[in-house]
Amino acid sequence: MPFCLQCGYKIPDDDPFCGKCGTAALAPDSDADQPATCEICGGRLRPGRLYSGDELTMVLSDTEEERFVEALVCGTCGRAQLVVDFETDIEH
Repeated sequence: MPFCLQCGYKIPDDDPFCGKCGTAALAPDSDADQPATCEICGGRLRPGRLYSGDELTMVLSDTEEERFVEALVCGTCGRAQLVVDFETDIEH
């Protein structure tokens, strides 16, 4: 059973969305029964938001393609990760 990256709620394998916050579920992987963990200390990663006046995005230098970026932070050591969303298209 995967965990929601937005709120940490367990999502049933056949459910396309989180039942708590509505975030789209990710495809299950071999670690689906475990919440995302820090590569450094093993602590649970917690989702958060970086504020930049609007939603956080990244423009890829090679294609000028703009993508949303998700921020995760380890609740134990404070290490932050940024994850680029290649699924959602940004409309201008």
